[in-house]
Amino acid sequence: QEGFPQGTDEAILALSDPPYYTACPNPFLTDFVRHYGRPYKSSEQYSREPFATDVSEGKNDPIYNAHSYHTKVPHKAIMRYIEHYTEPGDLVLDGFCGTGMTGVASSHVGRGRKSILIDLSPIATFIARNLNGALDAITFLESAKAIVDDVQSEAVDLYTTKHTGWKVRDRKVVEHKPYKHTGEAKGEVEFVLYSDVVSCQNCGSQHPFYSIAVDETEDSLRSELRCPSCGVVAREANWETCYENRIDPLLNAPHKEAKTVPVLINYSVGSSRFEKLPDDDDFAAIREIEGQLGHVGFPIVELIPGKETQRNASRGITHLHHFFTPRELYAVALLLHRIRAYGATSTGHALLFALTACLPYASRMRRFRADRKGGGPLSGTLYVGSLTTPPNVLKSFIRNAETIAASLAYQRTTPRSSIISTQSATVLDGIPDCSVDYIFVDPPFGSNFDYSELNFFWEAVLGVVTRQSAEAIVSSSQEKQLGEYRSLLTQAFKEFFRTLKPGRWMTVEFSNTQAAVWNTIQTSLQEAGFVVANVSALDKKQGSFKAVMTTTAVKQDLVISAYKPNGGLEERFKKTGGSEESAWDFVRTHLKYLPTVKARSGTLEFVAERDPRILFDRMVAWFVRHSAPVPLS
Repeated sequence: QEGFPQGTDEAILALSDPPYYTACPNPFLTDFVRHYGRPYKSSEQYSREPFATDVSEGKNDPIYNAHSYHTKVPHKAIMRYIEHYTEPGDLVLDGFCGTGMTGVASSHVGRGRKSILIDLSPIATFIARNLNGALDAITFLESAKAIVDDVQSEAVDLYTTKHTGWKVRDRKVVEHKPYKHTGEAKGEVEFVLYSDVVSCQNCGSQHPFYSIAVDETEDSLRSELRCPSCGVVAREANWETCYENRIDPLLNAPHKEAKTVPVLINYSVGSSRFEKLPDDDDFAAIREIEGQLGHVGFPIVELIPGKETQRNASRGITHLHHFFTPRELYAVALLLHRIRAYGATSTGHALLFALTACLPYASRMRRFRADRKGGGPLSGTLYVGSLTTPPNVLKSFIRNAETIAASLAYQRTTPRSSIISTQSATVLDGIPDCSVDYIFVDPPFGSNFDYSELNFFWEAVLGVVTRQSAEAIVSSSQEKQLGEYRSLLTQAFKEFFRTLKPGRWMTVEFSNTQAAVWNTIQTSLQEAGFVVANVSALDKKQGSFKAVMTTTAVKQDLVISAYKPNGGLEERFKKTGGSEESAWDFVRTHLKYLPTVKARSGTLEFVAERDPRILFDRMVAWFVRHSAPVPLS
């Protein structure tokens, strides 16, 4: 079947929660639609103007923040559209559901509304399952704590370090050297700062990048770096990364990688935070852990070709485990082993959900910030920098579990209202014709994100990976240009058109800076049979890294409101053919779907879709799609 993911039967079954969620095309889709859907009747009364109000909704919500993902629409924003376009008991479809925020929105609006969530990516649908599935928060949190206790009992000193440092708040005024503290207190590692080792282009001496680049007094990185050995000042680009050959403990073979060393340990004693220089015991502990990595059973997976997956290949990151430092890899492997013992249960899925949520932060992608104010991975990329701060994985896992338990506790008493399927939106055989009441969809943004490559970081751990052939994307590594992207998108929109009831609406949330991609969306909608009635703005307030940093980035997403013409118009067109009366019949019908009033901040705005030139374009598109000559100039 189109979009069936790559993975063993065992891995797919372990990830699934039938009948509501399967990590492959869901065989229960048709039964779900027949049970909850209402057959289309040409006599049914339904009338809505497009939702023409611009929406602004922030991302600072516990459900939104339960698990990171590259693009998400806040569920509170989607609720506005569902409340406007649907009635109690209606069936909502999202064919590019991502993390399932449409399902969350539908269940929050409630009153019998059900949702169908489709996505090609197994990690996306797995996140959607946990955000929309049943959860006993108390049992889940108790299990998470029991797992961590079990790991700590097996690896007693995993995150233990000698208390020889200075308080973090005093780091600018005290000398960075070992101190002798009274008592026998030991510290618990919060994070370790790893630094690349770089060499001076002038004298060849090697130094940790941290020692020459970080200005602790100013909480910043220096733009020009002075060599401690020869005194020559050069820009960062003129320093060369050092490499080393070592035996990879998982591959059991020689491996060349960028040379990195621990240079600082941030730890806690009681409620106080300290920092220290790593001592001999710390280095010995890391070496000891590294010697055990070959026996912990972490999956050995080579990274797939791609811009993002191969972004760090020059650093020697060629396999999944290279994203982790030894201690963090060891901790993740111990947690993963215990979580898998829970099997395909609600608690087991929630535990795996908590682990995948913390994986990017537990990896080398977690960046160092000189001001110590957080720091995390860059969104939308698998970038590994010269200074990284992999944290205490056990603490990160528990914090994620507590956040998830608090934000999703409502699910214990909320009936399941969504069905989730991992498949391509280009073939929706499980959904009958004219059975869906409303579609909200957030399709891939052309070449803005390499979804399957970014998701491989998670999916390789799950053992179920996206089937790239059906991915609607512009990608040089997949040899997909704009033509392939348009073809796949058009196929998906045709399936949406087929499954949507006549006279009903589809909302398309989209963003891109390229005119060709925008034209592709418009062409795909028209080829599928949809008629655009309105375009408004959706401001998610906090942009991704690319949206904030790129000069050409679009700061707001646009929301396209399109409808499927009702059966009456189609029947009349068959009788009258391409006559002039057919043109005016289309215009009269189309005007009923357009907003009559549009306001912004209390001021009336011109309704662009009612402009005669736009009406003419829509009429022409209608006739062209029906292969009929246009009767009016």
